[in-house]
Amino acid sequence: MPPEPHTDVEYPSRGTSSGGRYAVSPIAPISLRRSAVLAAPLAAMVIAAALPARAQQPGEQGVVAGTVVAQGSLRPLPGAQVGTREGRGAITDATGRFRITGLITTPVTLTARLIGYGPVTRTVALGDTRVEIVLAEAPIQLNALIVTATAGGQQKRAIGNAVTQINAADVTAVAPVSDVQQLINGRAPGVEILPGSGQAGTGSKVRVRGISSLSLSNNPLLYVDGIRVDNAQSTGPIVQAFGSNVISRLNDYDPQDIESIEVIEGPAAATLYGTEASGGVIQIITKKGIAGPPTFDLTVKQGTQAFMNPEGRFPVNYWMDTTGALKSIDYDALVQQNGGPIFHNGYTQSYSLDLSGGTPTIRYFLAGNEDHNDGVEPNNTFRRYAGRANATVSPNERFSVTANLGYSKARTDLSLEAGGGGAMWETLFSTPQNLGTTAKGFRDYPPGINYLAISDWQDVNRFTGSVQLNHRPAGWLVQRLILGTDVTHEVNAEFVPHLADSLQQYFDPTTAAGYKNEAGRDVTTSTVDYNATANLAVANGLVSSTSVGGQYYHRLTQLDTTYGENFPAPGLSAVSSAARTLAGEDFVENNTLGGYVQEQLAWKDRLYLTAAAREDRNSAFGSKVRHQFYPKVSGSWVISEEPWWRVPWLSQTRIRGAFGESGKQPDNFAALQTYFAVTGPNDRGVLTPQFVGNPSLGPEVSRGYELGFEASALDDRAGVELTYYHQTTHDAILARDVAPSSGFPNFEYVNAGTVANSGIELQLRGHPVRTQDVTWDITWNIATNANTVLSLGQPAGDCATDSLAQVNKDCRIVLGSQQHRVGYPAASFFREKVVSAQLDSDGHAIQSTVMCDGGPALHHQPVRCYDDAGTVIAPRVFLGRSTPKTEGGVSSTLTLWGRLRLYALVDYKLGFKKTDNNLRARCQVFETCLENVYPQRYNPALIAGIQSPDVLVDWVFNDAGYAKLRELSLSYQLPDPWAARVGARRASVTVAGRNLHTWTNWTGLDPEALFLGEGFGQHTVFEQDQLPQLAQFVATVNVTF
Repeated sequence: MPPEPHTDVEYPSRGTSSGGRYAVSPIAPISLRRSAVLAAPLAAMVIAAALPARAQQPGEQGVVAGTVVAQGSLRPLPGAQVGTREGRGAITDATGRFRITGLITTPVTLTARLIGYGPVTRTVALGDTRVEIVLAEAPIQLNALIVTATAGGQQKRAIGNAVTQINAADVTAVAPVSDVQQLINGRAPGVEILPGSGQAGTGSKVRVRGISSLSLSNNPLLYVDGIRVDNAQSTGPIVQAFGSNVISRLNDYDPQDIESIEVIEGPAAATLYGTEASGGVIQIITKKGIAGPPTFDLTVKQGTQAFMNPEGRFPVNYWMDTTGALKSIDYDALVQQNGGPIFHNGYTQSYSLDLSGGTPTIRYFLAGNEDHNDGVEPNNTFRRYAGRANATVSPNERFSVTANLGYSKARTDLSLEAGGGGAMWETLFSTPQNLGTTAKGFRDYPPGINYLAISDWQDVNRFTGSVQLNHRPAGWLVQRLILGTDVTHEVNAEFVPHLADSLQQYFDPTTAAGYKNEAGRDVTTSTVDYNATANLAVANGLVSSTSVGGQYYHRLTQLDTTYGENFPAPGLSAVSSAARTLAGEDFVENNTLGGYVQEQLAWKDRLYLTAAAREDRNSAFGSKVRHQFYPKVSGSWVISEEPWWRVPWLSQTRIRGAFGESGKQPDNFAALQTYFAVTGPNDRGVLTPQFVGNPSLGPEVSRGYELGFEASALDDRAGVELTYYHQTTHDAILARDVAPSSGFPNFEYVNAGTVANSGIELQLRGHPVRTQDVTWDITWNIATNANTVLSLGQPAGDCATDSLAQVNKDCRIVLGSQQHRVGYPAASFFREKVVSAQLDSDGHAIQSTVMCDGGPALHHQPVRCYDDAGTVIAPRVFLGRSTPKTEGGVSSTLTLWGRLRLYALVDYKLGFKKTDNNLRARCQVFETCLENVYPQRYNPALIAGIQSPDVLVDWVFNDAGYAKLRELSLSYQLPDPWAARVGARRASVTVAGRNLHTWTNWTGLDPEALFLGEGFGQHTVFEQDQLPQLAQFVATVNVTF
């Protein structure tokens, strides 16, 4: 059995540098996670606190004791080995504390080691019990254990593909993060976090290595403690136009409960995850208990969030009255008309209490969390209560059982925005023409009317639970079984009561009479995952690891909708009390059954070759597609451990490469021939054809390779990780028209398209300053993405050139102003581009003089935009890509005297455009721009576009690149005697800010604003009166008992 914390042990004499391996006693297998309601963990904490811990031995002599903490975050490091030259040592407990007794000589030389950190040696006086040892994270961590599809996981050194690890505890210790997407943003190269709205409780799109599918979701798979869970990124009531909703299920998990996040990118890495994994995989590993005395950790956050500088960001709107006088209205004038601020500062608060500890046989982690966030509008609030209970039972070194249980309950109240009405709509599109009316200068009515009349909310209850059994029947064989389920119950509601007479004047009669739309969404995802790995020494220095495994995934979605309108009297809210009601119900079920085999050969623990294959069956495959096969090969070579390696300034170097495939199954009914019910003769239900179906429809298959290396240099003060990837999605699913003779009115889905992505991912880490009093850590990551649509099913060569007026229909898929067009990035912007025009004396564009870009067929020479009948005849030309070409982040931590810490993160996205529909609505629809009043003052080409009947709009697709000061914090670790005054072991205070400044040329309010919901299309990047990302200021107190 491994030693308990504080117990004297013989410290191993053999070791390597920061990333090295140590000859230590085997750690007891596996640890655990959590989940329960707030009340349940709190009650369990009282019981757990009574579990036995090793008592202090009286009369100990020759003692040295202290704490081991991480550089930068200053969080305690459990499991660190602290030893003396005499061979005495200890392992730190859950609070990072160690105690070594039986020492004789003074001074004492201590060496602290922990995998993933550089070793540190310090000389202290005998009897010193307040030693603090600070370990710096190694620039590269080749011995870090990665959670993989195989039993027992794998060391990073053995994996041929890139895997990004985010230590959540380090991030939450320094950064003001409140959800999982904030935890990932700017820290994982190649992972794009695209927030849509600044409202409290809303989420973001997540995309890994660009667009790989043209018609299916590009969401990555989400695993929590080894089981698949719901990762819907746009749920909730429809509060934006075009059927868009804004709440992400990824953010149901509290960052305070997360130990680490691993991001598996690309098909070469995700092969063993099979069908559905081509968009990448995100693994959330929750915190586990560590053997030792009970440890309570309390975190309290109080703060505010604000709409920064609205008076400088909202445009001035104009109108020329009938006398020719210019009238204007700006934000300050609207505040006066409103009788007070339009947007108020929102109060944010968070409370987290957890308890961990146990013995080598039983370890536990229990947590309860509460979050209250108020937005800047009175009807926008977010409330969440969550609990977690994780426990591991290890009766012996061969067997362990881990249970991970999590429950959360949340309520999100949302404001209307983005074309749906609300304060943003009323303010951004205000008009001086409405001054002196009941609208008070706002577009339709003052924002307070909306708050009194309309309510939109989501209630969600979610349970995620799993049991993991680990068994080592022999020293060479390990097997693992994971059983789990994720259950999500949503209620999404839109409600307008029967309005009072004073409010009815602002709404149409149907709305004024009241309505309620309530939509339930229940999703249950079940996982059964078994695998076994046999490790055998087949020759001197050569080890074979053979893994086999199988998985079964079942997902059931139930959708219930009830709708009622025209409440006969005020005070009624039940759908059944409405005069007209409707109801609907839908069930969607999907099953995946798959298995894999993998063989890995390891030569002297430094050269690894891996080959694997997986086969999947999925219920959405066509009847003629029985299964899908996915191969994989990879290699990894820690070349710096070769005896002949002689590069003294490089301490560790590894080169790697991988090739593999993964897939994405069709939508559930895409392959089936379907019919729908209509009312027939005599009011009897009859069936009529809907979709013809395609029995040959199979999954999209992504095939890719990646090459890379890692190296640490200058005595582990600097490290680099570089990856080049190239992946191609074949058999992309597209819609095709069917012959009228088939009798089916709609299209069929076919495997026809090809999409390619390539790029580099680079991460640099360094410790430029590392002294006793000052340390400085800096990390920079950058990722590029080149995306190209290679085929949409057309014969080769048909898309070599663009014609003047039209492109071959098989060479493009039109999505409004965006297109999937062969030879260009997916979802790029294509519109007529005005290059010149002439205005008459009244400032009106002369239609016959308006010239457009002629496109590549005419070498971009000008052509007429309109024919003589006024119809646009110019070709649509490429204006830019809609996804960032480059993204990344730079973070820096400066620590002074081991207690004061300054941290900052700047993230950026560059090389893409967005639609500024705020500009189009103001200038072309509502005509409140100064360009509408004084057209002669502006470029005639711009005026020709503004004055066109919504057909010449190239001027609204603008550069949306930006860099943002995302996080800034100042933390102070209180001296231990101060913490002891309240009975605590450690205490820290942090003040932090988020979304503090943006550098951008974007013409709208916020380059990050977009429609999140799938209802408006997953590829759309479109700003129209969304609430911008809010600035947040938070004070945090963390106390460990």
